[in-house]
Amino acid sequence: MGETTRVQARERRRQPTFFLKQMSVHHQNAIDMAQTELDDGANGDAMELAQQIIDSQEAEIDEMKTILATL
Repeated sequence: MGETTRVQARERRRQPTFFLKQMSVHHQNAIDMAQTELDDGANGDAMELAQQIIDSQEAEIDEMKTILATL
């Protein structure tokens, strides 16, 4: 395998890793904001939505961690 091919293969492997790590950070930021709404919010609808966001984003982070473990 030539050097260019090795570099290209390495880059293809890194792309999903980069994506998943960045999305995990993005999701954690959403969780943090939603938690602030739960802690300080006064509107029941917004607080319900905040809890739904926490639940879904935590599940997606877990899924991304599972995928990362296979890469």
